[in-house]
Amino acid sequence: MYTINVTNYGPDGATGLVITDRLDSRLIYVNSTSPRFTFYVPGTGVWSIGALANGESIVLDILVRLNGTGNIVNVANVTNVTENNTGNNSSNPDNETNISVVPTVNISVVKTSNVSGSVLNGAYILYTINVTNFGPDGATGLVITDKLDSRLIYVNSTSPRFTFYVPGTGVWSIGALANGESIVLDILVRLNGTGNIVNVGNVTNVAENNTGNNSSNPDNETNISVVPTVNISVVKTSNVSGSVLNGAFVLYTINVTNYGSDNATGLVITDVLDSRLIYVNSTSPRFTYYVASTGVWNIGNLANGESIVLDILVRLNGTGNIVNIANVTGVNENNIGNNSSIPDNNTNLTVINEGNNSNVTPEEENLTDSTNLTIVIKVNATNIRFGDIVKYTITVKNNGPNATVADVSFLLSKYLTYLSSSANGVYNSQGKTVKWSLVSIDNGKTVSFDVVAKVNGLSLIDSEVNVGTDIVNVGSNYANYQFKPITPHDVVKNKTYLFAYDAVVYVGDYAILKAFLTDDPLEGKLIKFYIDGVLVGSNYTNSKGIAIFTYKTTEAGTFDYTARFAGDYMYRASQDTANVKVLAKDNIVPKGSSGMQHTGIPIFALLLAVLSMFTILYRRKKE
Repeated sequence: MYTINVTNYGPDGATGLVITDRLDSRLIYVNSTSPRFTFYVPGTGVWSIGALANGESIVLDILVRLNGTGNIVNVANVTNVTENNTGNNSSNPDNETNISVVPTVNISVVKTSNVSGSVLNGAYILYTINVTNFGPDGATGLVITDKLDSRLIYVNSTSPRFTFYVPGTGVWSIGALANGESIVLDILVRLNGTGNIVNVGNVTNVAENNTGNNSSNPDNETNISVVPTVNISVVKTSNVSGSVLNGAFVLYTINVTNYGSDNATGLVITDVLDSRLIYVNSTSPRFTYYVASTGVWNIGNLANGESIVLDILVRLNGTGNIVNIANVTGVNENNIGNNSSIPDNNTNLTVINEGNNSNVTPEEENLTDSTNLTIVIKVNATNIRFGDIVKYTITVKNNGPNATVADVSFLLSKYLTYLSSSANGVYNSQGKTVKWSLVSIDNGKTVSFDVVAKVNGLSLIDSEVNVGTDIVNVGSNYANYQFKPITPHDVVKNKTYLFAYDAVVYVGDYAILKAFLTDDPLEGKLIKFYIDGVLVGSNYTNSKGIAIFTYKTTEAGTFDYTARFAGDYMYRASQDTANVKVLAKDNIVPKGSSGMQHTGIPIFALLLAVLSMFTILYRRKKE
């Protein structure tokens, strides 16, 4: 808004007064206000005032919009008056309209997504960022940053005219954006976590002054709440199908898999047995259980990618068509899976009486053959510690009445490292299983298998055996073995005794630093030797519990050395200090003379020291 104030300081009244204010080309005229029938023509800049009495003032307001950059000086001049004018004729001396126009942009950032509200984990989301420059100048060096939430997995993005988006940093380098121009970025992501996710795009750089919103927050429509999602697959099969003799045994197998993307909790499968099915037994792993009377199988937790199998053995006790279905009847998370075994159901049986078996094949007549297996797992050690090597022995006994061909699988705990197995065992490192295939087990016979592994953890170690048979198994087809390794906190450490020995040596020779570690004695333990608190060497004890380190002497005199055993999870630490006397070369004892003067230790004292050491050992044994 420009304001032009014109005053006549007299002494006479002015007539024919005209003021001219020609607008700069970078100024766009909007409107103007002037009193008492005067008027302003923006095209010429002429303001025709006419008469202005002595002492009178008149004001013109001109509203313009800036439409260009740089320095703009606007001047109003008296271009006509009938009387002689002694005034300034121009607004220059009092000009206050010198302005410097900086480049200005109005960057709008609007971010939307193709979904909002509650969304299933694992779903794909398309974010769209629309950036518009509402001017008045063109934008340069424009950068938008949209850092993806850690729960969003980047899939791809599309952006026009050589702009690019870097998902690692979230930076979208646009560069130039003309006045009135818009540009759009699409980012496709996959949800990989639950909770509330708000993603915002921000203007993090532009060379010009930006009067826009700088952020998509005011127009943000990407607030989504990701709910935990699972994909539970239920597949039910049976070991027979088609026409089956009444009274035969049938083994149903229900395989439940969670295809994610989250872990399932509170998972319950229900399989109510037909009234013509007599329940015999069932096997299910890791503390899940099946209640035959209600058909409920309480699984509880099932991790993303995990499978679990239930075997139900029944005996047919009625004729006709029997279709048995397993359903997901409980899970805390949203389930996008099949919820039922119907699509993959292979358990449609037609039960017939033996007298009506004209259409029954010889193979179907043998469906009443069965076996009764017993599985026993043993480990060759007790008080197992971290790092120990253990051997599992799996024994499978066939209690009859028929022979069977079996597949035996041993599943190692994740806290075991596989080392070896008995003949024909095939190890699968991905599944951590050892499998023996097509094992013949005659009626009354027993087969055994060995697996050797190393303990690599301190948590509860649970390993499983599963046995599949070619005929109905009315016994056990599953067994497990658990143990918890002993930790250092569980061990009552044994005392140790360390004895260091005095030595006499001549300067320049090697002193024998010798230590004896006893608790029966102890072999393979590291002894460290220190002189004046400084470590000079170390060695391991031999089969007699003795560790020796040779130290080269450089000057005559006497010094002490300390031998230390740091202890471990079975034995306590101990240490002892001894003396080394280093003699000068001129103190060499002549042949035939007594060397006792160098040690200063009489023979009686030596005998007393030896007797004391054996007394300590005797007391240790009694303890």
